[in-house]
Amino acid sequence: MLGRSDLQQAFGASVEGLLVAMQQASKALQRRSDSKSLSIVNISSTTSHIAMAELTAYSAAKAAIRQLSRSAAVELAPHNIRVNTVVPHTTDTEGVQAFMASLSEEYIAEVAASAMPKLIPRLARPEEIAAGIAFLASSDASFITGSELILDGGASIT
Repeated sequence: MLGRSDLQQAFGASVEGLLVAMQQASKALQRRSDSKSLSIVNISSTTSHIAMAELTAYSAAKAAIRQLSRSAAVELAPHNIRVNTVVPHTTDTEGVQAFMASLSEEYIAEVAASAMPKLIPRLARPEEIAAGIAFLASSDASFITGSELILDGGASIT
């Protein structure tokens, strides 16, 4: 079962850290007068939608980020600051590659069978996640706030 310290560590790093960052960002953005639409884009994870015993604390923290972002969107709307969340699936980064290298082939096969997107059967590329973030931060997304852009290759619908 999940330990209290695991939950505190996950929330401290992910949720409390994000709260402080958003507080500082919103102060800085409120001082700007050169833009009609200001934006904060937070990062969560598809694990916030999928229950996995090994990732309980991480998943709970990522779900809290989604809700914190929606609440911040309401709170910061009067200041013309949009807040959205990108929700990526597993992304092909050096950290993920190192983690995968530490696992047994049997475990990787088991996880891949259950977690790999079925519609686009590969990991996300970092530049694909960056493009989603750039879109939400851009003026092209000026009517989007309190929303989530799920970048998961269809994993959440299959």
